[in-house]
Amino acid sequence: MDLYSVRRIAMEEFAIQKGHRNTTVIVDVERKRVLWIERRRSRAQIRPFFEQLGPVRSAQVQAVAMDMDTAYDV
Repeated sequence: MDLYSVRRIAMEEFAIQKGHRNTTVIVDVERKRVLWIERRRSRAQIRPFFEQLGPVRSAQVQAVAMDMDTAYDV
């Protein structure tokens, strides 16, 4: 997946079925595409996405939209 042009991302959590654990999705807001889906919501679960993005591309991210959930502790 081309991650070089990622500038604005949104992170959202949702339950696939009522009563089940939440799933986290990270999307490219500008291109309207899913970049990452992970079961559960925690900093440890989303860390691999940012490791894959790498330090240079992470620095190019200009905006992140997300709930201020303490599970992410960012």
